[in-house]
Formats: sequence, C-alpha cells, structure tokens
Amino acid sequence: MQIPDCFVDNLYEEVRDGLVILRVCHRIDNASVDWSKPNMKPKNPFHMNANCDLAAESMGFLKVKMIGVGASDIAAGHKKNILAMIWQLMRVHYLKIIGSKTEKDLIQWVNDTVTPETPITGFGDA
Repeated sequence: MQIPDCFVDNLYEEVRDGLVILRVCHRIDNASVDWSKPNMKPKNPFHMNANCDLAAESMGFLKVKMIGVGASDIAAGHKKNILAMIWQLMRVHYLKIIGSKTEKDLIQWVNDTVTPETPITGFGDA
C-alpha cells in the first residue's frame, strides 16, 4: 500500500502493537484514526492492548466485518484472525478504489483489457 515508514517483515509479530493496522486504516481513510490517542512507542502490554483497541475501532469506522474477531486477537498474534482482519482491510481498500462498479462493469473492463480468446461471463466461471 506504499505507506511511509511501514515495512512489515513478519506480519504476525509486527501487528501485535496495533500500529501497523492503524497505519493501514489511515491509508484507506485518513479520518479513521485519531493520531493523538495511540501510544507510538508501546513499552508494555497495556499500551499494546490500547493500540489494538484503537485499531479495532478504526476498522469499525471503515465498516470492516469483524465477526468473532477483536483487538485481543491482534495483541495475542492469532494468525488466522489476523489474516481475516488483513483480508477484510484489503477488501475495503480495493472496493474504495473500484468504487460503485457492478460485477457486470468489472467483467466488461476485464474483457476490454485482457481480450482472451473466450470472454469471461462471470466471476464463478472456470
């Protein structure tokens, strides 16, 4: 996402303080994070948990679907739940880029761009 000063080498460890997710949320919508609230250099689990709570709030602001997944999963480093959150953030990000296009609009764009021998008729086609 080309976020300044945000390079992730180990996703599961580096999101545990909540700051990476806050930066991603800010990149998607700069109104989603109040940067006066997070602790930018968390030194203990309490600061990390507070940042993770803010990250969950920011994802809620973006209308990210987080059923059964929360801030404690970020802090604990639960791989499956972190991947679910990141997937939902990327989904929101790409939907924001795509805009209000319908499936028919997207299929037409793909067919106009790629021009395969057999045109695509739907996303479920194999």
